[in-house]
Amino acid sequence: MTEAGARTTAAARGGPLTFVPTRRLALLLLLPLPVILLGGGSAASAGAALAVDLVLLVLAAVEALRLPGPAAVLVSRPARSVLSLGSRTALEVEVRLPAGAGEGAVVALQEDLPAEVRPASRPAPARIEAGGAARFLTEVVALRRGRFPLGGVHLRLSGRLGLALRQYAVEEPAEVRVLPNLAGVTRYRLLALRGRLREAGLRHLRLRGAGTAFESLREHLPGEDRRRVDWKATARRGRLIARNYQVERSQSVVLLVDAGRLMTAEVDRGFPRLEHALNAALVLAHVAASREDRVGALVFADRVQGFVPPARGRGALERVTAVLAAADGRLVEPDVEGAFRHLAARGRKRSLLVLFTEVVDPEVSAAVLAHAARAAGRHVALVVTLRDLALEAAARGRDGSGDPWRRAAAEELLHGRDQALAMLRGRGVSVLDADPAALTSAVVDRYLELKARMLI
Repeated sequence: MTEAGARTTAAARGGPLTFVPTRRLALLLLLPLPVILLGGGSAASAGAALAVDLVLLVLAAVEALRLPGPAAVLVSRPARSVLSLGSRTALEVEVRLPAGAGEGAVVALQEDLPAEVRPASRPAPARIEAGGAARFLTEVVALRRGRFPLGGVHLRLSGRLGLALRQYAVEEPAEVRVLPNLAGVTRYRLLALRGRLREAGLRHLRLRGAGTAFESLREHLPGEDRRRVDWKATARRGRLIARNYQVERSQSVVLLVDAGRLMTAEVDRGFPRLEHALNAALVLAHVAASREDRVGALVFADRVQGFVPPARGRGALERVTAVLAAADGRLVEPDVEGAFRHLAARGRKRSLLVLFTEVVDPEVSAAVLAHAARAAGRHVALVVTLRDLALEAAARGRDGSGDPWRRAAAEELLHGRDQALAMLRGRGVSVLDADPAALTSAVVDRYLELKARMLI
């Protein structure tokens, strides 16, 4: 995806190896060798072979000289491109040859990419006639959020005979901006509009029958609580009519995202816990806003990186999205106490606090346990953690290592983690420990469940 902005255009430049022989030329130069062998190494056979090779070299030189020079090859690409984390996206480069470029050329292209952007497929060579242009699309997958500079563009031009080629490079400043993957947000919005959230793994499609806000009237069902009967409507219609209630709206949901050391560890497909947490938090923010709840967010590591107080409306949702997108995972211990103190100083209204974090054991994670439990006294506290599937495989001896010490260490780590999560539950904190792939639907489903049970 390209940001609205100018494209950069630059001419190629040649290096010391501008002219390069091709594999085809090398094979053709070896073809006279059998003639020399059959001729017994005579001067006549050697002279004939040499003549053939000279002709081939002359043809290669002529072909190379007829290829466009570096100053005539124009390369343009967007000054900035936007990628979605984890999604396949195409980076575009356009190559143009001038009208006086002879017969044109077959152009092969390759971009230098930053380590945070992995190539998924390279573009195929394309023939460009004189005065024409071609677009080359490199499919990439971004592994980290942020802004990253793109490297040079390398070109190889070959003629019709394929005996020689010229290679050039373009060093034109450009960058990619990697944002959280909003595809999940779009999908949930569409499914919600169509009333098909069950397709996203959610159990609660419409939260009727629970809550205290009146929604509609319907016929009374046999065996249903008589307290739901609307007696005035029953008298008018001559049959039992019941009231439908829905979950109350305009409640507050605050998303707390830990961007500290443990959240930078990779747990699935090369993506850190933090990226999974941010994607789930973004979707949850949009789902809560669609149900007219106030949504806020706080991101912290060793300090608070950003805070948005709970509010309704599109503007508030955009501010929450911006704060989450700017989260910076850091190899530091998170200041959990500072984060909860910052939150307490700016809002005391009862809210659903959703803390995306990670625990190790009761001792190491004492701050998370203490402050989440304290928050549960005033708010509804939900602690969301991500299972480490590789660690679980090692604990079960299914990682293929066959190392008993590795298995014992993994079992001990999981035991300490289970203890910490059990202590959270024992202190009145709701806990969600989910697989990375199922995190988003699990978080949204738990939010809907808490609203249906009128706990917020």
